[in-house]
Amino acid sequence: MRGFGKFRLKMEGKFLIAFFSMAMLLILQGFLGIYNVERVSHLYDDLLNASRDTESIESDLYELRLNIFQYLGTVNPEEMKPLKGRIDLLIGQLSDKLKKHSRFGEVFDGCAEDYRKIMQLHYEYFQTRKAYELIYGKSGDDFIRLKEIIRKQKESALNQVTKLAGKENTKTMGIAYSVSFAGLLISILGGFLIRRFVTRPIHQIISGLQNTCTAVADASEQVWAAGQKLARATSEQAAFLGETAASLEEMDATVRQNADNADHADRIVKHSVLSIRTANDSMNRLIRSMEDISRASYETRKIIKTIDEIAFRTDLLALNAAVEAARAGQTGAGFAVVAEEVRHLAMQSAEASRNTAAIIESTVKEIQEGSALVSTVNESFVRMESDACKTSGLVGGVAEGMNQQAQGIDRITKDMAEMDTIVGSNASDGKKLVITSEDMNVQALQMNKFINELAELAGKK
Repeated sequence: MRGFGKFRLKMEGKFLIAFFSMAMLLILQGFLGIYNVERVSHLYDDLLNASRDTESIESDLYELRLNIFQYLGTVNPEEMKPLKGRIDLLIGQLSDKLKKHSRFGEVFDGCAEDYRKIMQLHYEYFQTRKAYELIYGKSGDDFIRLKEIIRKQKESALNQVTKLAGKENTKTMGIAYSVSFAGLLISILGGFLIRRFVTRPIHQIISGLQNTCTAVADASEQVWAAGQKLARATSEQAAFLGETAASLEEMDATVRQNADNADHADRIVKHSVLSIRTANDSMNRLIRSMEDISRASYETRKIIKTIDEIAFRTDLLALNAAVEAARAGQTGAGFAVVAEEVRHLAMQSAEASRNTAAIIESTVKEIQEGSALVSTVNESFVRMESDACKTSGLVGGVAEGMNQQAQGIDRITKDMAEMDTIVGSNASDGKKLVITSEDMNVQALQMNKFINELAELAGKK
């Protein structure tokens, strides 16, 4: 563009130089013509003024001579006075006008003196005959001489004007022909220079513009095809985004439902943890109670063992008493009965203590087994509590993850809506691009038409 701008300035300079030269020649020719016309006009004005003065002088002379004849034909003194005043006024005017012309002035002075004498003679003595002799004699000759001088002066002025006009016309025509011939030569030379330095670069520019126009037309067709493809792609993307948005809405509903379920499960697990902890505490108290029962059973078993030993000893004592009573005979019969009853009670006590010991032993064994089971259950509850805590943490994490997924899906949905808007805008831009490419193609064709017209105007085939 810079190179083209420099070339354009150079081309403008060439045109300016050519037209400026032609304009200067025309201006020079015009100034010369105006100058010569003004000179001729001034000469004509001077000669015209002189001719007008001559005509005025001649008119005043005829009027003066007419008034003189009227004056001579009048015998009434009252009528003579205005004629005399008019004659004196005309003599004064002619004297003033003829001061510029010495030849006129000398002749007119004689005529004026004769006219005054004529009027004096006629007024004083009514010597009309002498007045007529004077007016038709010397005064008439002077008038004729004055008329001849005026006629010659008019002819001389006319000849002078004709000669000057012919001379100036010849001079003006010579200058006009010279300037016109010089302008013709400069025009021809300027035409060749324009042909050499302007038309050829214009042809090069036209060729470049034609190539550029062809490239623009091809580019517009490619842009049109790309715009069509973009419009189809954006339409497909818009449909896909619509389907994706619907799927995301369904996923959002499902994830929200899962998040709600996860929250509910988290609450249940947390409640289960609390229940397990309560049960664990209860089991711990039960274990402690069973340990207390076990210890009490152990003490009871020791007491029963002591009772059993007492019963065994009582049985031995009763047996000894029975033996002694038997030895005593009849005297010890009552005592033998008592000893028998004591022995019988001791045997019952021993049997009862053995039964109680067996029951207590069985109970202690069962309590130990139950304690072991309770310990196992307690351990299970502890593991359940730990697992429940872990499950609660996992369920809480799942719930939090579900909530985050729901928020992410919300953001994705919003992004999809924005993408849908952008895709719609891209589709609209694609349509506008297609329309613009069509306009570019039309403008390229129109530009090609203008370039062809310019090429035809520049003479490029």
